[in-house]
Amino acid sequence: AAQIPLRPGVTVPEGMITVHEIEAMEVDYGKLADELEDLSAGYLKEWVAR
Repeated sequence: AAQIPLRPGVTVPEGMITVHEIEAMEVDYGKLADELEDLSAGYLKEWVAR
């Protein structure tokens, strides 16, 4: 597992990005809430039970 360096000047491993390169996603929280209900009743419940 790799971690994103937070301090300026820290060498970033090849293939990693810096915290300043992370872009925020647009999220429709209403739609997400609806889908989360379905997921928590099925897929997530099965995944957690593993």
